[in-house]
Amino acid sequence: MKKHLIAAAVAATLAVPAMAQVTIKGVFDVQAYGTSEVKTQASSTAATVTTADLSQTANNNGWATSEIVFGGEEDLGGGLKASFALATGLSNGTSTFADRDRWLQLSGGFGAIRMGRINAAAASGYHGTVAGSTNVGGSLYTLITGAATYSGMGGGMTAGNFERSGSQMLQYTSPSMSGFVVNVNYHTATTADSSALLGEANTTQTGIHLGYSAGPLSIGVATNRRDVKAEGTATVAGVTIEGELTWLSASYNLGMATVGVARIMREDETTTAAGVATKDGDISINAIQVTVPMGAITARASYYAGENDRTAATTDDVDLKGYQVSLNYALSKRTSAYVAMGQNKTERSGTNTAGSAVEYNTTGIGVHHSF
Repeated sequence: MKKHLIAAAVAATLAVPAMAQVTIKGVFDVQAYGTSEVKTQASSTAATVTTADLSQTANNNGWATSEIVFGGEEDLGGGLKASFALATGLSNGTSTFADRDRWLQLSGGFGAIRMGRINAAAASGYHGTVAGSTNVGGSLYTLITGAATYSGMGGGMTAGNFERSGSQMLQYTSPSMSGFVVNVNYHTATTADSSALLGEANTTQTGIHLGYSAGPLSIGVATNRRDVKAEGTATVAGVTIEGELTWLSASYNLGMATVGVARIMREDETTTAAGVATKDGDISINAIQVTVPMGAITARASYYAGENDRTAATTDDVDLKGYQVSLNYALSKRTSAYVAMGQNKTERSGTNTAGSAVEYNTTGIGVHHSF
């Protein structure tokens, strides 16, 4: 009888789904020393240069964004799993809890459905291709997706404002099918107010990313579209803002080195209630990165060049270019020391002499630790 009771208890235990497992992990990155220099000219041909310098110690996020992540997973049985993540930035004490990625996910043989603040599909085409993960001289991602001017980069592209991590986003990721993975995201938000000042505004963002990985080859194709419409307001009556971001990338591991290339295109346009359209940005950039592992040392070098045809007028066109070089020394599997330097530069193209030219130089030495 006792044997039967023991066997029944064991069977009942095995039938119960496993309890949720909660984990804590993260990244802490501190620059031991870093310098930044911004040179601004009144025009591309002007002799006068205004320079601003910054030197600082123990500054966060020199190589990667510091964060702490609380995560968990529960086996629901039948091949289904529920999981979550709450990521908080560690940015010099100014962050708030779960201000970065925060999501709930249901996954199984069908793939994964994720809801919350999530990487947009087009952002997936960026990671792991060019400019590394470092912020030192590597503002290529900020340049493409940023909401405002970054040290003169991007000309203040407020139109599209593509988010790396979109709030209130619904995302589906397929299982790997012969090396192919599809990622689709959708986000919408409507704000309505009966007052004459606010009216109604609707924001929609959709995106899709197709990735392929087999052996040494990885390829990514992604596109995101963001639309903002305001109706019946006294301040921005009938304004429509449209933005589209497309990213093509590929990398190949040659053994002694990995080479990555990317082609990025972004268009932004604002249309008034009267139907007048203004091109806020029309960016095209080509980029390349080479990563060379040498035992405990990893060397990286990247370069990008392109242009931003901000309006139909050729005098508004901006030339863009930048580079980054770095050395990373692995002190252990989780800790590394690095030195990196880079430059981003914008200047008016053609014969225009009215617009400013900006050159941004950064050098950093720091330590990166993951836990």
